[in-house]
Amino acid sequence: LKSDGRIREFDLAERDAPEWLVIPRKLYGRGVEMEALEEAFERADGGGREFVLVSGHAGIGKTALVREIAQSHFRFRGYFVEGKFERFKRDIPYSGIIRALRELVDAVLGESKGQLVLWREKLLDALGANAQVIIDFIPESERLLGKREKVPAVGGAEAQNRFQSVFNEFVKAFSQAGRPLVVFLDDLQFADTASLRLIEHFMADGEASGVLLIGVYRDNEVDENHPLTRVVQNLEKLKTELRRIRLAPLEKQQFVELVADMLTCSKQAAEPL
Repeated sequence: LKSDGRIREFDLAERDAPEWLVIPRKLYGRGVEMEALEEAFERADGGGREFVLVSGHAGIGKTALVREIAQSHFRFRGYFVEGKFERFKRDIPYSGIIRALRELVDAVLGESKGQLVLWREKLLDALGANAQVIIDFIPESERLLGKREKVPAVGGAEAQNRFQSVFNEFVKAFSQAGRPLVVFLDDLQFADTASLRLIEHFMADGEASGVLLIGVYRDNEVDENHPLTRVVQNLEKLKTELRRIRLAPLEKQQFVELVADMLTCSKQAAEPL
């Protein structure tokens, strides 16, 4: 004002230091990995079926990468559901998968009455007399499927085979080109053996279209003797659509950019810190 006699227009608070220290939510240094995952989403949208494994050490940004892509791709179409395996729940079969399926059922139950009628007809046609198997694992699904007749009790191996078959049909009913289903399973290093076998069985089935399965795990906790390793090897032998994305630590310049954005300063000022 003193030098020019006027004040030019400027954006408010553009140079203010933030009152609170906030780490930016944008991703840094993940351009190649984001592009690979985006392409997988697009293939599922076009009717593809594949299994993408995202690996890296704890806290490196695996989950953030998947969610970032999901937010941009599934805002208006398809279903994105998430399940997580936990270290101290390895003795509970299918825990992470059931969490994801519950999320899927909740999403469908939020649709219009007309859509619910269509989903019920489609699911009952796919599941037949085994619809109660899904209800036994996901009680909320009774609101969608209605009351069903009990299924005969069977032994351990036969029960597992039946659930694998019913799971395949359930997922296939929800997946289609143009409105794909993406199932994100976090912390696969903690997955129980039954869940890993279910994943292998589903991917080997080969009939589903418009479905993307994303598994995230800590590669430093999965060695050659881990059940996940054997599942991946089996799927590779069957030549299923399986892709790997590994996240490495950020390089210095990428971290400089993060610090500069966080402190609202130049990269030159951030670099010594």
